[in-house]
Amino acid sequence: MNDAEILRLLGVVDQETHRQVEIEAARYIAKADHYYKPLKGLIVPTFKYDLRGRTAGYAQAKYSTQDFYIRLNNDALLSPEFKDYIFRQTLPHEIAHTVVQQLWPKRYKAHGWKWQEVMHLFNVEPKTTHNLPLKQVRKTRKFTYLCACGREHQLGLNRHRKEQARPGTYVCSYCEQSMIYTGEEVNTK
Repeated sequence: MNDAEILRLLGVVDQETHRQVEIEAARYIAKADHYYKPLKGLIVPTFKYDLRGRTAGYAQAKYSTQDFYIRLNNDALLSPEFKDYIFRQTLPHEIAHTVVQQLWPKRYKAHGWKWQEVMHLFNVEPKTTHNLPLKQVRKTRKFTYLCACGREHQLGLNRHRKEQARPGTYVCSYCEQSMIYTGEEVNTK
């Protein structure tokens, strides 16, 4: 394994790429700050480059300490093929999550209308998923659920366990009804 591969696995990017990410993030935060004019300025999130697999980005918040951070897929960010997409779509997508989490923490809904409003403010289409051909890191188990409107949902192992322990934890985003486990398990590669 060479040095570049080791750094990639450790979630380290070069200084120039990190600087670009921070500059873009500050630009989006400033735009939201100017538009929404919160009493306290919006916090620019901290960045980690430790995501692997098919997830391009992930926003997280620790409300108790007012820490907001974004995890980006290091492989996608360092790939010349995907880097532009990460800057054009993934980064504003995750920044929009942190903006909504800061401005409306009690009414935060992941891809709700406030998040979509912030995405429009950033002049970015509010897409919830990407179609980058990123490779899955490990085989995952999915469990099939059905809701009242007849839609099929796939829950991962952790969410499946939570739903089994406390039925009604997860609801359909369309009909907002509880989901029922069909007994089917799907293994993905």
